[in-house]
Amino acid sequence: MYDQDGNGFYEEFEKAYQEEIKSLKRPTVLICGYTGTGKTTIIQKICGKEMVPDHEIAHDAPGTKLFKEYSSPLIRFWDSRGLEPGNQEERFLSETRDFVKNVQRSASVDDHIHIVWYCIQGAGARVTPSDERLINEIFGKDKTLVLITKNDVTKPIQRESITNYLISKGVSEDMIIPVAEDDHNSLRVVIQKTHELLPEAYKDAFISAQILSVEDKEKKAHTIIHTAAASAAATGALPVPGPDAPIITGIQFTMVAGLAVLYGFNIDMIKGMIGPALAKLVGKQLASSLTKLIPVLGSVINAAVAAAITEALGWQVQGYLKKAAINRIDGKPIEGFTFDWRSFEKLFQIILDGKRES
Repeated sequence: MYDQDGNGFYEEFEKAYQEEIKSLKRPTVLICGYTGTGKTTIIQKICGKEMVPDHEIAHDAPGTKLFKEYSSPLIRFWDSRGLEPGNQEERFLSETRDFVKNVQRSASVDDHIHIVWYCIQGAGARVTPSDERLINEIFGKDKTLVLITKNDVTKPIQRESITNYLISKGVSEDMIIPVAEDDHNSLRVVIQKTHELLPEAYKDAFISAQILSVEDKEKKAHTIIHTAAASAAATGALPVPGPDAPIITGIQFTMVAGLAVLYGFNIDMIKGMIGPALAKLVGKQLASSLTKLIPVLGSVINAAVAAAITEALGWQVQGYLKKAAINRIDGKPIEGFTFDWRSFEKLFQIILDGKRES
């Protein structure tokens, strides 16, 4: 446990972070299509360069294995070697069928393929027999999103031709999504539809793994913060921290760790980004400041105050992580977290007044 000077904070925070990771079930996405459809780039755009470094974005080399794994504690991708036109197609279909069967035989459903992204290049304006067989016979229409890629250079008549043909073969129109690698809005549609189709147990990990839909992360952040605040309130009356008492409790550790995982920053990045400021937060300086902020409480912190402290801290951390996530999308530098006592005090009073009135 950390002491009044914050020593041991990083160990406690890393423990909370790892426990949060372990609480999430990792989904598996299989992505497939012909060579040149932009499969690997789509993974990188949706889940970041930590998942797929720039040097991985290249044409498939002959002889590479059928599926390459890209994974993190939050998500796993099986990225197919590009399907090539010609006499190798039948072999590709056979090997892919065997691969899918083997994966789905796993005793743990956590290792199964939960959704498929099937890529068809829009400018080609053609759905091949191999495309049809992979979608209908091997993957299944009910869990396959068909991505019409390179939509920025696809003519409307080409896009309509592919869409209409797929619909004629039984693919639902809402499972067909035109995308372009630099069109974040189109990729957010993929994220939203994937989230909708995934089994409930895997939804939270997917929202944490993707980096483009900050709005979806913010919705989950509300739940994390309000749950922590309710837990803090449920602890009942607490002693007002003296000058040598740490402020951050296990509840708040869990809340901050949950927000860190949600916004998709790994533990080493989080330690560098918010660790120094939060380490100071557990020390006696802020404890003294808090007792000055609420001197009328006497010797105890009641449920409303405990909840307000937790919620105000949560929103300040969430606001920083949201901005950092947006800067990551925009390719801008991410500055370190600075605890703003004045902002905290103002927000604390607003939340507390609201809880007293309710």
